[in-house]
Amino acid sequence: MSEMPTGGVLKIGSRTIPYQLKRSARNGSVRLAMTMDGFDVLAPHSANAKDVELALLKKKKWIIENYDDLQKKYQESHKIARFKTGAKLPYWGRLVRLNTQLTESASPKVYYENGIRIEHPAYSSVKTHDNAVEAAIHEYLTARVSVELKSLVKRYSASLDVQPKTVRVREMKERWGSCSKAGNISIDWRLVYAPKRVLAYVVAHELTHLRINDHSPRFWSLLKKVYGHFEPEHSWLMGNEHLLGYKKLLVRDDSI
Repeated sequence: MSEMPTGGVLKIGSRTIPYQLKRSARNGSVRLAMTMDGFDVLAPHSANAKDVELALLKKKKWIIENYDDLQKKYQESHKIARFKTGAKLPYWGRLVRLNTQLTESASPKVYYENGIRIEHPAYSSVKTHDNAVEAAIHEYLTARVSVELKSLVKRYSASLDVQPKTVRVREMKERWGSCSKAGNISIDWRLVYAPKRVLAYVVAHELTHLRINDHSPRFWSLLKKVYGHFEPEHSWLMGNEHLLGYKKLLVRDDSI
């Protein structure tokens, strides 16, 4: 059974880096995990303060390099405080404006018209409003990826002379696309935040795996043959993953 995390601060020279100490029986040793959402020190119940301190000092160069990089990416990432008129979200590689309109509809309706428009009923609180509108937007964006995906799969399947068993749009934890040995293709819906050419690259990449199930020179050569020069899209995805989405800011105002 895991315990509630406790806060800590690592001081390196003039630098002050906050972290969360999380103890769990699942942790065999002290490990470090860092994302834009925070810096976690994962430790077993048996680890004492000295064990944690030694692990932090041993990895101080890694901590500084990664913390600085992730702080920079956080600053570059898009932020949103409220899902209401005037807010902006990334959509196919650019920021578009939200326009919310109160109607007598039973549930939110989302469509594109010089930005993302949302018609919605009245809600009792800011939190209820934002949760409902955000969920409706995500459903709309997922549907848009599905539409684009159909034409892309048709195009590249024909070029490769392959046919996937299934094609699914879902949220993926570690990759933007996958191809199973059984021929099932999965694509992350959050690619809707990237330029369309990046989605096309990921689709072509995964379909190419139906012919060559590795990343050998043969694979890359075949991918280039059916897609063209993929290096710009590959580089964009590797360097801009933090732009595929947004960070929600804490809102304390309780008015709509």
